[in-house]
Amino acid sequence: MTRVNVYSAMHKAQRKRMFDLASDMGRADFEDTATVNRLRADLERIIANLREHAQYEENFVHPLFAEAGAAAQEPLQTFHDEHNDLEALLEEIETHAKTNFDAKLYADINRLIATYLIHIDKEETAQESLLWPNFDDARMAGV
Repeated sequence: MTRVNVYSAMHKAQRKRMFDLASDMGRADFEDTATVNRLRADLERIIANLREHAQYEENFVHPLFAEAGAAAQEPLQTFHDEHNDLEALLEEIETHAKTNFDAKLYADINRLIATYLIHIDKEETAQESLLWPNFDDARMAGV
């Protein structure tokens, strides 16, 4: 039986955008102004989306974890802490990208992607083990 998945569509889209950016940056000539401007705009959109999504999760998904009982409290705190850590990475990348579009930025973005992939895997796994057993599809769809 397929369950309502509060993460799937957004996380898939985020993966695609981040993988596309990493691939494009891996082939980019950072001396080409037009290329850098396009990549900078892509990066800014991704950062904005990641921030909006984190806020959505804090406002709508995390309250479900808070209601899901004692077993969900440690993962909930982990998600909150990881959101803070990811925000620090986003700020670092954003600051660097304003003045330098280079190999260091490329490495930092790939580090962000790796960190984010682990984070969203934890969220998706916790949804299956902690939210689905405690909430029906109607409640999940209300998120």
